[in-house]
Amino acid sequence: MDRDAVTDLVERELAATGDPAVQAVIRQYRVEPYPVDLDWSFGPPYRPHACWVVLDGLPWRTTVGVVHCDDGFGPDRPWGLVFLRGSNRSMGIPDQWYATLADFVKDNWVPEDGGTVDQRKQS
Repeated sequence: MDRDAVTDLVERELAATGDPAVQAVIRQYRVEPYPVDLDWSFGPPYRPHACWVVLDGLPWRTTVGVVHCDDGFGPDRPWGLVFLRGSNRSMGIPDQWYATLADFVKDNWVPEDGGTVDQRKQS
């Protein structure tokens, strides 16, 4: 996968959600996709996985971001909240990987009652 393919994928995710609150969050924290290799922490193989950062600058913790990765927890859950910086830099844990980018946003920002975007939720 290359930068253009990841950019197209994010655009398709935006179009597919149809939820203005989810779209607003994605647009606010979206970055030009850039590659990052992240370590796998759950046993062999202990090799880095090539991922693409798509959301960064998240308000609750500066060390994390959202990546797309076909490897690791993908392809079923290719969107992950991961540690990008610091000593914990890794693919993270299984329950922080999602089937869609919208699922990530809904689970971490958008209240189930349909209220305003909630940026106070901690990971």
